[in-house]
Amino acid sequence: MSQHNGSDKDKKTENIYGAYDWLKSETDKTQSAIDDGSDKPSLEIIQEPKKGGFETVKQFAKKNKIVLLVIALLLITVIGYNSYRKEQQIKAEQLKAEQQKQEQLQKQEQLREEQLRQEQLIREQLKEEQLRQEQLRQEQSKAEQLRQERLRQEQLRAEQLRQERLRQEQLRAEQLRQERLKREQLQKLSEASAYSQSGDKYFRLKQYDRAIEDFNKAIAFVPDDAATYLNRGTAYLEKGQYDKAIEDFTRAIQLNPNYTKAYINRGNAYAKKERYDAAIRNYNKVLDLSSNHAEAYVGLGSVNHKKRQYDKAIEDFTRAIQLDPNYADAYYSRGFTYFIKMQFYKAAEDFEKSCNLGNSNACREFNKLREYR
Repeated sequence: MSQHNGSDKDKKTENIYGAYDWLKSETDKTQSAIDDGSDKPSLEIIQEPKKGGFETVKQFAKKNKIVLLVIALLLITVIGYNSYRKEQQIKAEQLKAEQQKQEQLQKQEQLREEQLRQEQLIREQLKEEQLRQEQLRQEQSKAEQLRQERLRQEQLRAEQLRQERLRQEQLRAEQLRQERLKREQLQKLSEASAYSQSGDKYFRLKQYDRAIEDFNKAIAFVPDDAATYLNRGTAYLEKGQYDKAIEDFTRAIQLNPNYTKAYINRGNAYAKKERYDAAIRNYNKVLDLSSNHAEAYVGLGSVNHKKRQYDKAIEDFTRAIQLDPNYADAYYSRGFTYFIKMQFYKAAEDFEKSCNLGNSNACREFNKLREYR
């Protein structure tokens, strides 16, 4: 009996393993059908008997419900495992796709970065090129400025040379003109001097008209010589043409404002016209220019004598003698004033002194006094 039980158990075990293999095979077919998209699962598990097993599944299920339950659980486990595996495969494929996508994005990012780098490089190259062009432009501009400056300097030097040549030419022309004028002036001065000397000669000979003619010719050659106007004015004064004399003395003073002899002679001309105040102003002007001018004091003394201010006249003559002890006319004028004042002894002394100094009028007056005494 035990042998029979053992045999039955082995058969059951064999049947169970056989049923499992059959169910697993059918399950794989059903899963393949599901994977292929078929919605008709295999029916072999119901329609076909398993070799070496029971005649049908139904018969097997009736006889071994527990075994069938285990097989069902196993089937569910296999199907769940296959679903899990499929899900894992899908997840793996999704992860792989995601990785590929990330790799593609990384490549795109790298490409974009490379493009940005290339663009940055191009911008830097453009900037460098612009900088180089700007430097080149600045260098060209600087070179042009230097060229313009050299050209300006050359033009300036050329203009300076031209101006210098022009100045030298003008200077030479001016020198030649001045030399010509100097020769002409010397010629005129020579002619004027000759006529002036001739006029002086005629003046000493008291041929005043001839003297005036020569002075006129001298003035024609040299119209700005103060001495010639003085000489001609003196000739007019000796002729008694006092107005003409005053005109010539005034012209001499205009040409030489410090010409004391012209002031003296103009004072003498005013005194001859009895314009004593004008005469005194001229004599005082001489003393302003030269305080030790003896002839001015003689002129003042002569005016005071004519104004009958004899004491003031004697003071003026005395001051002239103090300044010039050999002034013959001063002694004569003071002696004549003493004579008017009837101081004959003093008059005789002054006449004698003047006579000894060469005044012929004083000699005559001295001899008269000597005979009178």
